[in-house]
Amino acid sequence: MQNASYYETEDLEQLLQDENLGPRRITSIELLARVAPALVSHTPITSEQQLQLEEQLLEVQAGENPKIEIRIGPAGIYYSITGADRDWVLSTQVDIADRLKTMIARGVLWADAVSGALGVVVSGSVWILIVLAYRRRHHKVRRRDDPGFKGVPFLTYMTNYNDPALTSNNTGLALFVSVLSGFAIGALVRYSGNYLFPNCVFLLGAEVERYSDLLATRHFLLTSVVVTLVVGILSTVISNLVTRGGRR
Repeated sequence: MQNASYYETEDLEQLLQDENLGPRRITSIELLARVAPALVSHTPITSEQQLQLEEQLLEVQAGENPKIEIRIGPAGIYYSITGADRDWVLSTQVDIADRLKTMIARGVLWADAVSGALGVVVSGSVWILIVLAYRRRHHKVRRRDDPGFKGVPFLTYMTNYNDPALTSNNTGLALFVSVLSGFAIGALVRYSGNYLFPNCVFLLGAEVERYSDLLATRHFLLTSVVVTLVVGILSTVISNLVTRGGRR
């Protein structure tokens, strides 16, 4: 569960009726199916002692009894099938693999790629804006003494120009601000991506309603972005047409 607690049960109905809410929200499930050997004891034993005896008996039987183990969580899906009958193991493996295809957790590499790329773009953009501000200040100072000063090209100023007003502290601060801005935006996008596109969801209990609300929020945000882009493009096209018409 989300609060790092867990429980074991042999009643599947108890799992299906779990509240799945708040700190007790389910984050992973492990299923174990096996044929339990019949034990006959003349003295009372606890459930733990019975489980230990069953495990020992299964080991002695060298895997004659089949066992299926499935783990589902944020890292993906793992399953293991063991048994003495090779044909049964292979057919069961095919059946389980087909059933789990629609449940296999998609990786979050896209979120890492998008957040990383956006962080780099933001860092570069902030750095360019800072350089433009320093360059504009330099031009203002130079033109105050020399009104005919034509200015320094941007690439020259950024790569191969010595501005007397700039110090190592100014350059270091600009670099720090640009990197910090990119990191902050990248982290925000990464967190938002994890929230809007969770990698593992168990639709049980309260999670059904919560995930429905999440889908509605995601649809609203994506629709808003698309509408904003379309409106922006149309506004630009119409503005260009009107401007060209007025010039004629």
